[in-house]
Amino acid sequence: MFEPSPTTGPLIPRRPAVPMVLALGCGIVSDHYFQGSMALWITVGLCSLIVAILLDRVADCSMLVSVMILSSFFSLGAARNHSVWSMRQANNILSYATETPAPIRFRGVIDSEIEIEESERGPRIPPWMEVDRSLCFLRCETLDDGGVWNTISGRIRADIAGHLVHVQIGDHVQILGELSIPNPPKNPGSLDYRKYLKSQGVDALLSVDHPASVTLIEPGLEWQWCIQRWRKTIREECRLLFMQHLSKESRPLAASILLGDRTRMTDDLRSAFTESGTMHLLAISGMHVGILVGMLLFGCRVLNLSPRTTAVFMITAVLMYSMLTNHRPPVMRAALLSTITLIGYARYRASEGMNTLAICASMLLLWKPLDLFDVGAQLSFLAVGAILWSMTWKINQRRTDGNQFLEQEQSTFVTLTRPLGRWLLSGYSITGAIWFCTLPLTIFWFHLIAPVGFVINVLLIPLVAVALWLGYLFMIIGFLLPGLCGLIGYLFDLSLQWLLGIVDYSRELPLSHFYLPSIPAWWLIGFYLLLSVAWQLVGTKRSAFFASRAILIWTLLGLAIGTPRPHTDKLRCTFLAVGHGLSVVLELPSGETILFDAGTLGDGRRAERIVEQYLWTRNISHIDAVIVSHADHDHFNGLFGLLEVFPTKTLFFTQHFLDFKQTTVADLCEVAFKHHVPVRLVKANDQLNVISSNSVQLNILHPESTFHSKSDNANSIVLEVTFAGRRILLTGDLEKDGLLELLQQPSQPIDIFMAPHHGSKNSISTELFDWADARYAVVSTNDTDVIPRMDQLAPPKTSSLSTGNSGAITFEISPGGKIELSEFCNFADN
Repeated sequence: MFEPSPTTGPLIPRRPAVPMVLALGCGIVSDHYFQGSMALWITVGLCSLIVAILLDRVADCSMLVSVMILSSFFSLGAARNHSVWSMRQANNILSYATETPAPIRFRGVIDSEIEIEESERGPRIPPWMEVDRSLCFLRCETLDDGGVWNTISGRIRADIAGHLVHVQIGDHVQILGELSIPNPPKNPGSLDYRKYLKSQGVDALLSVDHPASVTLIEPGLEWQWCIQRWRKTIREECRLLFMQHLSKESRPLAASILLGDRTRMTDDLRSAFTESGTMHLLAISGMHVGILVGMLLFGCRVLNLSPRTTAVFMITAVLMYSMLTNHRPPVMRAALLSTITLIGYARYRASEGMNTLAICASMLLLWKPLDLFDVGAQLSFLAVGAILWSMTWKINQRRTDGNQFLEQEQSTFVTLTRPLGRWLLSGYSITGAIWFCTLPLTIFWFHLIAPVGFVINVLLIPLVAVALWLGYLFMIIGFLLPGLCGLIGYLFDLSLQWLLGIVDYSRELPLSHFYLPSIPAWWLIGFYLLLSVAWQLVGTKRSAFFASRAILIWTLLGLAIGTPRPHTDKLRCTFLAVGHGLSVVLELPSGETILFDAGTLGDGRRAERIVEQYLWTRNISHIDAVIVSHADHDHFNGLFGLLEVFPTKTLFFTQHFLDFKQTTVADLCEVAFKHHVPVRLVKANDQLNVISSNSVQLNILHPESTFHSKSDNANSIVLEVTFAGRRILLTGDLEKDGLLELLQQPSQPIDIFMAPHHGSKNSISTELFDWADARYAVVSTNDTDVIPRMDQLAPPKTSSLSTGNSGAITFEISPGGKIELSEFCNFADN
């Protein structure tokens, strides 16, 4: 892949920055996971430097000197990570924050741009949550502790309901709100939001009910805040231009590709780009900066500027543009890469691609060491590395190709189409290299593969280039000559409309995209270790030759092994912790997966993510049946996204569910129709024949076809699951007359009983627990008062469990009838 035959070469090519960045990365990883001390890293680094200096002039010690220098870079990376990840002052705001939100009044400085996040609309979001919010970060200064203002440190993320417009970045403010830290994850596969915030330099969260709770104390007049305000002013002027000249559909896309602002993008728009394999177009990266550089270079050539003047002008423009955007790693990487290349251009010197990329990575890791663990940064550098790798391979192929034939006389058609064919071949070879290098990481984190993206990304390059050129010209003319930007704005809007149309059409094509379980971590690590050798980041040309072939074998091994779902002869029932809501996953011994409800009070996307991540951790890629207990929003608002991601065989609910006065019910039926999910109506005494084994029975106990109640809760489905002589009873929100109907049925001992309606006082009683005679009673809620109340009502033999306390609660029933209980929070703590 690199040479026609294995030949030896130097240990490391002329890329001194590559081992340096590898050492930095290893140091960051070592401190992040093994928690060394700052004193240790400083001592190791200084000792390594001293030894390197002493041995520098000693003969035959060059290798040892190199090792000592790399050791010092290792220590530098570890120390930098330690300063960001582990070091906090004693008076940090974190010492005042708990998982339970508590009122707080403090003073601080707004140290980020205030972003107005428009509320989402749609079936996942209840009307009472459709409120715009203002998001910003604050640097803490003092806190009111019982009338005494104590000095504090730290950084918090503030979420203010409404539009915060009377203050701006740099202002000293006083805020009254509720301070908290995120709860630890309560479900398998869920994001540890507390660690994520820590990686962003955030210590706690602040929730504010109204912008009036934010009081301006003193405006920030320091020079750095003036620069930041100037930046915000320009961004706002750009948004105003978009509002005036672009259509409603194009504005969010224009803000994303030109300003790096995705706050106006809807979930559906994000999904369209994700499922069409074009998500990278939304993030300002090397392609965007490269097109800007190309436009500026064209202008400099027209003006006949000298190489040095051209380089200075372009570097200034690129750095100013990177400041205008959101400073994400792809932007900074592209800006640094362009700057280094342009400096070489001004000095008539070419730069080595991988070495330049390593210099950029080193600078960014020293600035933000935790970006090493950011998947966006990883994909960005992998993509550029793949481009450099493919270009190097093509150059080597040309050099080693000794069979050059004289071009024969060709037809006019061949002569005219040959450049297009070469361009397509080059584009698809580079895209193939990017896909090959980034696809494993994409599948591991996002569980998505979009083959249509491989096809259309190359074809979209001309359209995207034209759209970006028009966008840059539109902003420049809009600032300088606003009266003349109408035509450019029209053409820019038209190009964005075409881009959106192609993206929407592509995602709807058959086999355009599909979701699949994650690949094993051990395979992923092995793949990228081999890739680093194949790229000659480590090792020799000989090892790179063999590594490039080993990658093929490793890939075939991964495809052969795959990620099969672990076979088990047990029935597995998991009550997921979705807050005030319900979601139960039944994994049957025969391999089927049954989902009983999927929703939560509030934003249904939360329940959607919880269920989705759990299913991925279990290597489940489809759902055999979804049972919706009743028409309450907090029991099915997570299904809208799940039906899009997971192929589902059947959707079950009762006739009472079809209350089309509730728009979300109609929306769910439309989503099921769109994704070809058949709907079946069930009633009491029905048996669900969706499984391939007779060892498990799924029976509907309620409601009868003749039962009608004005209450949605009373119409809840009651599902009985029997296996190996054990019974599980899932009750939804059953209450009132529906509960009385259930209690009229013959009483049989229940092994696992779901307390109805989240354990509310209207649904649980001594009579109910006596009727159930349960071994375990589970309630899905965050209410901490439920368990004491249940313990008072339930008989002594019944063990009461709550998802709020235990996290995800899993029961495994063996063929012999043995029940094994595991609570996620207790397991995670251990």
